[in-house]
Amino acid sequence: MIIKPEFLKKNYNTELDFILEELVVAYGNHFKGFIDALAESHKTTNGETKQKLRDKFQLEEWEINLLYEKLLKDGYIKSLEPLSITHDGLVFRNNGGYIQKNINLGLENRRIQNLENISKKNECWMVVLTAVLAIGTLIASCYYAIELWKYYHPHCHL
Repeated sequence: MIIKPEFLKKNYNTELDFILEELVVAYGNHFKGFIDALAESHKTTNGETKQKLRDKFQLEEWEINLLYEKLLKDGYIKSLEPLSITHDGLVFRNNGGYIQKNINLGLENRRIQNLENISKKNECWMVVLTAVLAIGTLIASCYYAIELWKYYHPHCHL
């Protein structure tokens, strides 16, 4: 039995959504006039977010860096320095983020599974119907073959 390290068992969706939420709040505060200097707000956001991640989720520095890289790769943050959210990141977070994305994937997988099950049932019924139709056609062709035989050979009786 292979024992996986603890970090391989985590999916980090909650942590990713937490980072996005922190960036959304910082973005909103910037435009509400609570933070004057944009560059300073990004530095504060980056440091505060890292500290909150350490405190709330007990994450190591390398885990936080991987989360940032994931967000950067997915296009939800502009850059790591200064740390700022993209428009796609805002929209993605407002639509539920990574947790909702996983829920939607699960629902979609169940829907696909249901469609496959229905398709298999329909396929089975189509085979049965085709077999019944083939048997009926065979019986009809035998009947008409006998009738044609009788018509062209009236002196022979079957």
